[in-house]
Amino acid sequence: MYYAGDANFNVTALVQGTPSHADLGKVVERYQYDPYGKVTVLNGDADADDPVTEWTVDGGGSDWANEVLYAGYRWDPETGLYHVRHRSYHPTAATWLQRDLTAYPHSLSLYAYVAGRCTSEVDPGGLEARKCIGAASIVTIEYNFPALRLGPVPAGPGTLDFALTVGIRAKGEVCCVECEDGTTGRLYKGSIAGRVQAEVGFTLGVKYHDAFWRVQINALVGIRGYGGLRGQGEGAVEYCTCDDRLEYGYKGYVGGYAGIEGGVMGELIWDSFIGPDESYGIGATAGGRAMVRIANQLSCDASVCRLELGKVDFQARIYTKVRFGRWSTTWGFEWTWDIAGPVWDTAFPSPPALVQKIREAARKAA
Repeated sequence: MYYAGDANFNVTALVQGTPSHADLGKVVERYQYDPYGKVTVLNGDADADDPVTEWTVDGGGSDWANEVLYAGYRWDPETGLYHVRHRSYHPTAATWLQRDLTAYPHSLSLYAYVAGRCTSEVDPGGLEARKCIGAASIVTIEYNFPALRLGPVPAGPGTLDFALTVGIRAKGEVCCVECEDGTTGRLYKGSIAGRVQAEVGFTLGVKYHDAFWRVQINALVGIRGYGGLRGQGEGAVEYCTCDDRLEYGYKGYVGGYAGIEGGVMGELIWDSFIGPDESYGIGATAGGRAMVRIANQLSCDASVCRLELGKVDFQARIYTKVRFGRWSTTWGFEWTWDIAGPVWDTAFPSPPALVQKIREAARKAA
């Protein structure tokens, strides 16, 4: 079988492609969709001369067990859902069933499908809507400042440590898009993001250290508690020349977290005299972490902005770490719950001067 599709990657027909089949090259099944992907299967009825002249609705679904339909997504006939790699999509409700894994996307909802632009965009990974045709030009600059670490410092029966990390990332993207009138336009995207994290920890345990010849042996059996603050923010702008559409906004959060972990770790350090010392270790650590985040988001188009402040969610994670030799890995489970909606949710006109400046910059770049 061969698929026939349209410009939005929807499978519109199934064509017989078996060379020995009597219906080679004929369309054996057609598909129609509403804007958000609810499918209608059509079967053909042949007349006396054999060509298909009428297409009727098949209420039983695909006779060929076809599961690739709307936007190229995989269809589950039992549940009526589309499975799109990271999430499941409900075409009747026109929404994702799981929240966006990128936390706070450039949208007013964590469950919205392509921000309502379902006739021109698709989301093949369940993470970000894409509408580019052909290759995109992408420039990404990312820099993580050297971490500031203090400790361990003796404190009573244990030790204290402190760490501060800061990072920044800028990204620009330009690609060609197909406009509704059939012409080709350009889509410009730009964003800049920053993050900062400060953490303090307290370790209580029994240490063992020994050295002989060119070998050092370190071992630790204990428990560590830690807590900290984390903040992250990102500003983004998007402009399309097709309809002079402009969107920009900000998303970010600040959160506090605390955790505890315990285990046993051992390390052997071999002094090689030349080059860095060789280190080998074995051990296991188990722990858990809880975090409360307060999120803020600003989403704007050319006419109106919407501001959400004070959205609260809770994250919990249980994990275990294993190290053997130079190999190490981490397994874990994570849960997220929405505790409260925005404390303040308001809309106001988009600043005309800012809109004009962004449009002028995009047109000059074009």
